[in-house]
Amino acid sequence: MTWVDGDPIESLVNDADDLRNRVAEQLFELVLKELFEFHVLQSDPNFANYRFNRARQHIVLLDFGATRALPLMIVEGYRKLMRAGLAKNRATMHEAATEIGYFGLEMNQQQINTVMDLFEMACEPLCHIGAYDFATSTLPRRMHDLGMTLALDRDFWHTPPIDALFLHRKLAGMYLLAARLRAKVDIGDLARKYLTH
Repeated sequence: MTWVDGDPIESLVNDADDLRNRVAEQLFELVLKELFEFHVLQSDPNFANYRFNRARQHIVLLDFGATRALPLMIVEGYRKLMRAGLAKNRATMHEAATEIGYFGLEMNQQQINTVMDLFEMACEPLCHIGAYDFATSTLPRRMHDLGMTLALDRDFWHTPPIDALFLHRKLAGMYLLAARLRAKVDIGDLARKYLTH
Protein backbone atom coordinates (compact mmCIF):
# COMPACT_ATOMS: atom_id res chain seq x y z
CA MET A 1 0.00 0.00 0.00
CA THR A 2 1.15 3.55 -0.74
CA TRP A 3 0.22 6.81 0.92
CA VAL A 4 -0.86 9.50 -1.55
CA ASP A 5 -1.80 13.01 -0.50
CA GLY A 6 -5.05 14.42 -1.74
CA ASP A 7 -8.05 16.53 -0.85
CA PRO A 8 -11.61 15.20 -0.99
CA ILE A 9 -12.72 15.36 -4.63
CA GLU A 10 -15.81 17.37 -3.73
CA SER A 11 -13.56 20.08 -2.21
CA LEU A 12 -13.03 21.24 -5.81
CA VAL A 13 -16.53 22.74 -5.73
CA ASN A 14 -15.00 26.12 -4.84
CA ASP A 15 -12.28 26.00 -7.51
CA ALA A 16 -12.29 27.67 -10.91
CA ASP A 17 -14.64 26.39 -13.60
CA ASP A 18 -11.84 25.13 -15.83
CA LEU A 19 -10.38 22.91 -13.08
CA ARG A 20 -13.77 21.50 -12.07
CA ASN A 21 -14.67 20.82 -15.70
CA ARG A 22 -11.29 19.22 -16.42
CA VAL A 23 -11.48 16.92 -13.40
CA ALA A 24 -15.04 15.86 -14.23
CA GLU A 25 -14.00 15.21 -17.83
CA GLN A 26 -11.08 13.07 -16.64
CA LEU A 27 -13.41 11.07 -14.38
CA PHE A 28 -15.83 10.40 -17.24
CA GLU A 29 -12.94 9.47 -19.52
CA LEU A 30 -11.72 7.04 -16.88
CA VAL A 31 -15.14 5.34 -16.85
CA LEU A 32 -15.03 5.05 -20.65
CA LYS A 33 -11.52 3.56 -20.47
CA GLU A 34 -12.56 1.15 -17.73
CA LEU A 35 -15.47 -0.03 -19.86
CA PHE A 36 -14.06 -0.03 -23.38
CA GLU A 37 -10.28 -0.46 -22.93
CA PHE A 38 -9.57 -2.15 -19.60
CA HIS A 39 -12.83 -4.15 -19.35
CA VAL A 40 -12.47 -3.70 -15.59
CA LEU A 41 -14.72 -1.38 -13.63
CA GLN A 42 -14.08 0.18 -10.22
CA SER A 43 -17.73 -0.17 -9.35
CA ASP A 44 -18.03 1.96 -6.21
CA PRO A 45 -18.54 5.62 -7.17
CA ASN A 46 -18.61 6.83 -3.56
CA PHE A 47 -17.05 10.31 -3.50
CA ALA A 48 -14.71 9.14 -0.71
CA ASN A 49 -12.98 6.87 -3.26
CA TYR A 50 -11.69 9.89 -5.19
CA ARG A 51 -9.19 12.48 -4.02
CA PHE A 52 -7.42 15.31 -5.79
CA ASN A 53 -3.69 15.89 -5.40
CA ARG A 54 -3.30 19.63 -5.94
CA ALA A 55 0.50 19.59 -6.12
CA ARG A 56 0.51 17.14 -9.05
CA GLN A 57 -2.94 18.12 -10.38
CA HIS A 58 -3.92 14.43 -10.41
CA ILE A 59 -6.99 12.50 -9.42
CA VAL A 60 -6.22 9.85 -6.80
CA LEU A 61 -8.27 6.65 -6.89
CA LEU A 62 -8.90 4.58 -3.78
CA ASP A 63 -10.57 1.24 -3.00
CA PHE A 64 -9.73 -1.19 -5.75
CA GLY A 65 -11.52 -3.93 -3.82
CA ALA A 66 -14.66 -2.93 -5.69
CA THR A 67 -13.27 -3.73 -9.14
CA ARG A 68 -15.14 -6.08 -11.47
CA ALA A 69 -14.01 -7.68 -14.70
CA LEU A 70 -16.56 -6.97 -17.42
CA PRO A 71 -17.52 -9.69 -19.91
CA LEU A 72 -16.98 -8.80 -23.56
CA MET A 73 -20.73 -9.23 -24.14
CA ILE A 74 -21.41 -6.34 -21.72
CA VAL A 75 -18.61 -4.19 -23.17
CA GLU A 76 -19.74 -4.61 -26.76
CA GLY A 77 -23.41 -4.38 -25.81
CA TYR A 78 -22.83 -1.00 -24.20
CA ARG A 79 -20.69 0.16 -27.11
CA LYS A 80 -23.61 -0.66 -29.43
CA LEU A 81 -26.14 0.89 -27.02
CA MET A 82 -24.19 4.14 -26.65
CA ARG A 83 -23.44 4.34 -30.37
CA ALA A 84 -27.16 3.94 -31.10
CA GLY A 85 -28.02 6.46 -28.37
CA LEU A 86 -25.66 9.00 -29.90
CA ALA A 87 -27.29 8.40 -33.29
CA LYS A 88 -30.75 8.54 -31.66
CA ASN A 89 -31.55 5.17 -33.22
CA ARG A 90 -34.15 3.64 -30.90
CA ALA A 91 -34.40 0.36 -32.86
CA THR A 92 -30.66 -0.34 -32.52
CA MET A 93 -30.77 0.73 -28.87
CA HIS A 94 -33.50 -1.88 -28.38
CA GLU A 95 -31.34 -4.54 -30.08
CA ALA A 96 -28.38 -3.68 -27.86
CA ALA A 97 -30.49 -3.64 -24.69
CA THR A 98 -31.92 -7.04 -25.64
CA GLU A 99 -28.42 -8.44 -26.23
CA ILE A 100 -27.28 -7.12 -22.84
CA GLY A 101 -30.25 -8.78 -21.13
CA TYR A 102 -32.58 -5.93 -20.26
CA PHE A 103 -35.76 -7.57 -21.47
CA GLY A 104 -37.26 -10.75 -20.09
CA LEU A 105 -39.96 -12.80 -21.78
CA GLU A 106 -42.36 -11.83 -19.00
CA MET A 107 -42.17 -8.11 -19.86
CA ASN A 108 -45.08 -6.48 -21.66
CA GLN A 109 -44.71 -3.85 -24.38
CA GLN A 110 -45.47 -0.95 -22.05
CA GLN A 111 -42.68 -2.04 -19.69
CA ILE A 112 -40.27 -2.42 -22.61
CA ASN A 113 -41.22 1.05 -23.89
CA THR A 114 -40.61 2.54 -20.44
CA VAL A 115 -37.15 0.94 -20.24
CA MET A 116 -36.39 2.29 -23.72
CA ASP A 117 -37.58 5.76 -22.67
CA LEU A 118 -35.19 5.55 -19.70
CA PHE A 119 -32.32 4.64 -22.02
CA GLU A 120 -33.11 7.59 -24.27
CA MET A 121 -33.18 9.89 -21.24
CA ALA A 122 -29.90 8.46 -19.94
CA CYS A 123 -28.30 9.30 -23.30
CA GLU A 124 -29.16 13.00 -22.91
CA PRO A 125 -25.63 14.06 -21.81
CA LEU A 126 -24.16 11.89 -24.58
CA CYS A 127 -26.37 13.47 -27.28
CA HIS A 128 -26.12 17.05 -26.06
CA ILE A 129 -24.26 19.34 -28.47
CA GLY A 130 -21.37 20.91 -26.56
CA ALA A 131 -20.69 20.82 -22.84
CA TYR A 132 -23.53 19.36 -20.78
CA ASP A 133 -24.31 21.35 -17.61
CA PHE A 134 -24.68 18.67 -14.95
CA ALA A 135 -25.55 21.10 -12.15
CA THR A 136 -28.65 22.57 -13.78
CA SER A 137 -29.96 19.42 -15.44
CA THR A 138 -33.27 17.95 -14.34
CA LEU A 139 -32.33 14.53 -15.74
CA PRO A 140 -32.03 12.69 -12.39
CA ARG A 141 -35.51 13.81 -11.32
CA ARG A 142 -37.06 12.90 -14.68
CA MET A 143 -35.39 9.47 -14.69
CA HIS A 144 -36.47 8.86 -11.10
CA ASP A 145 -40.07 9.76 -11.89
CA LEU A 146 -40.19 7.51 -14.96
CA GLY A 147 -38.34 4.72 -13.15
CA MET A 148 -40.94 4.80 -10.39
CA THR A 149 -43.59 3.72 -12.89
CA LEU A 150 -41.68 0.45 -13.22
CA ALA A 151 -40.97 0.21 -9.49
CA LEU A 152 -44.68 0.53 -8.73
CA ASP A 153 -45.71 -1.95 -11.43
CA ARG A 154 -46.43 -5.21 -9.58
CA ASP A 155 -45.97 -7.17 -12.80
CA PHE A 156 -42.46 -5.83 -13.43
CA TRP A 157 -39.72 -7.83 -11.77
CA HIS A 158 -37.06 -8.41 -14.44
CA THR A 159 -33.52 -7.76 -13.22
CA PRO A 160 -30.78 -6.94 -15.76
CA PRO A 161 -27.39 -8.68 -15.51
CA ILE A 162 -25.44 -7.74 -12.38
CA ASP A 163 -22.58 -6.26 -14.45
CA ALA A 164 -25.07 -3.86 -16.07
CA LEU A 165 -26.33 -2.81 -12.64
CA PHE A 166 -22.81 -2.10 -11.40
CA LEU A 167 -22.09 -0.07 -14.53
CA HIS A 168 -25.28 1.96 -14.00
CA ARG A 169 -24.28 2.56 -10.40
CA LYS A 170 -20.90 3.86 -11.57
CA LEU A 171 -22.41 6.11 -14.25
CA ALA A 172 -24.99 7.50 -11.83
CA GLY A 173 -22.23 8.19 -9.30
CA MET A 174 -20.15 10.05 -11.88
CA TYR A 175 -23.22 12.06 -12.88
CA LEU A 176 -23.83 13.05 -9.24
CA LEU A 177 -20.18 13.96 -8.74
CA ALA A 178 -20.20 16.13 -11.89
CA ALA A 179 -23.37 17.82 -10.62
CA ARG A 180 -21.77 18.40 -7.21
CA LEU A 181 -18.74 19.96 -8.92
CA ARG A 182 -21.07 22.10 -11.08
CA ALA A 183 -19.14 20.76 -14.06
CA LYS A 184 -19.82 21.15 -17.75
CA VAL A 185 -18.46 18.33 -19.93
CA ASP A 186 -18.87 17.47 -23.61
CA ILE A 187 -19.69 13.79 -23.06
CA GLY A 188 -20.51 13.13 -26.73
CA ASP A 189 -17.13 14.38 -27.89
CA LEU A 190 -15.39 12.39 -25.16
CA ALA A 191 -17.24 9.16 -25.97
CA ARG A 192 -16.96 9.17 -29.77
CA LYS A 193 -13.42 7.77 -29.86
CA TYR A 194 -14.51 4.77 -27.77
CA LEU A 195 -17.55 4.02 -29.92
CA THR A 196 -15.97 3.89 -33.37
CA HIS A 197 -14.77 0.26 -33.46
